Amino acid sequence: TGKENFHLLVTHCPDVVSQGILDMSSYDAIIAGHSLGGQIRLPLLGATHYPEGAKQYTHGTYQLNTSNLYVCNGLGTMNIDMRLLAAPEIIVLKLQSQ
Repeated sequence: TGKENFHLLVTHCPDVVSQGILDMSSYDAIIAGHSLGGQIRLPLLGATHYPEGAKQYTHGTYQLNTSNLYVCNGLGTMNIDMRLLAAPEIIVLKLQSQ
């Protein structure tokens, strides 16, 4: 991108990116968790169990203007001790300059 510096935001709750609190144009990449991938996902309906702070961005990669948001499913559970079609995961990101 021709930029000298790379700005990374690590946040627990991915929905912070849409709350207007942060200047999202300041970050090249954002890494978040907390969503548990929806924890319980049903065919055709998708995620049915969203933790507060992870209702808009539940898992995977999202393009947000000039930033990429990566949301990890994580390993645990919340309130209900089960996961259905929301596989636990640990992501490994390799950052390197061009």
